Amino acid sequence: DADSALNLLLQHYQTKTLNGYGIADDDPAIRPAGCLLQYLYDTHKQTLPPLAPPQRENRDDSLTIDAASRRNLELEYTLGGDAKRSLIGSINHCQTPAGSRNLKRWINRPLRDHTAIAARHDAVAALLASNERDALRDSLRHSADIERITTRIALGSARPREL
Repeated sequence: DADSALNLLLQHYQTKTLNGYGIADDDPAIRPAGCLLQYLYDTHKQTLPPLAPPQRENRDDSLTIDAASRRNLELEYTLGGDAKRSLIGSINHCQTPAGSRNLKRWINRPLRDHTAIAARHDAVAALLASNERDALRDSLRHSADIERITTRIALGSARPREL
């Protein structure tokens, strides 16, 4: 029930209210969030890794593309299943796995706000015009995947080489 879900979330995040996360005590998202958290407790044999607190995603910030449209637009895979010839496969020149993951998020959830879109375009233009672009690409190419390493550390599956 909703009360049990709320109590589980409050206990897990060690807080008295979720208002600081933009979630009211009667928010309809509390029940599914509590169910997901309970599922994680039930299925993990060890202590849960640190979880980001719940946050409401503002649907006004980005477009929602349904699965059929994503498939027909060939965003991640062609209709034949080829990732390299998809949109992401064609434009992904990221130097890090984290950059590739971010590009994938951006393609699958395109922005609506013209100001935010223009800011991204300006950032790309600045990088393209920079004399330091090649040095930045080289530095990024040799950087560790911090996002993945921290997840492995939290799950207790990090290897010494990664540390």
